[in-house]
Amino acid sequence: MHVNCQRRISCYTVKVTSRLLIALLVFCGFFAPPARAINSSPIIREQGALYLYDFSSRPLNTEVLQPAPAYFHIKMQDYAGTLKVPQSVEIIAVNEEGTAYRVRGQAQQGQIQGWVDPSFLKPLDPDFVANLKKASERKKSVDALIAKNQVAMGMTPEEVQQSLGKPNKKTNKTNQSGSEQLWEYVKYASIPQQATSYDNRGNLITTTIYVQKPVGQLTISFSNNIVSSLEQSEGTILSGNEVRVVVPPVVVY
Repeated sequence: MHVNCQRRISCYTVKVTSRLLIALLVFCGFFAPPARAINSSPIIREQGALYLYDFSSRPLNTEVLQPAPAYFHIKMQDYAGTLKVPQSVEIIAVNEEGTAYRVRGQAQQGQIQGWVDPSFLKPLDPDFVANLKKASERKKSVDALIAKNQVAMGMTPEEVQQSLGKPNKKTNKTNQSGSEQLWEYVKYASIPQQATSYDNRGNLITTTIYVQKPVGQLTISFSNNIVSSLEQSEGTILSGNEVRVVVPPVVVY
């Protein structure tokens, strides 16, 4: 009994001593607690943030000019760490006011993602935030059209395919004005037809079968990878008669 008590006291002493030693190392700056595992989990989209991967698959990097405190939330709350200098960081998102950038970079604890004041970073193009806002507004308009399977002047081939699917036919056309690509979509309808045949006893019977027949056609012209014209026959594929227009894609960076 006495031996077991001594062992328990010894183990407790070792644990307390280890904790005190770690705390002392942290206080003296020799050891830093591990950062939160930000990159191991999906990015949670914050309200009021514009995410760059919505507009380009190419990363945007900039330089850290001075140690930059980073925060986990867009309102600069919940301290995440301080970005080291010198280093290049990737910009993930920007708040709508352009006063905070969400970046991925190295802090003392390791790699983090956090919101920083852009004054700590090398300045980007003066029109960067304005172009990002324009691109965001355009995306909202295009997403609304795609949700309704609609097409508008100014959309890209990728956006048209998201809305209507793959075309039935593609044609390339070249003239003095340049090259043009034509996409054709055909609308089919099930048309009932009467068919006669004989049953097993030799009796003549009439049945109804449905045949797929084209009832409408939509031709989309692309110039410089942008919808430049829409031509639609009877039996409309697109609902409504008004011509829809969206601004062409905005180059953010």
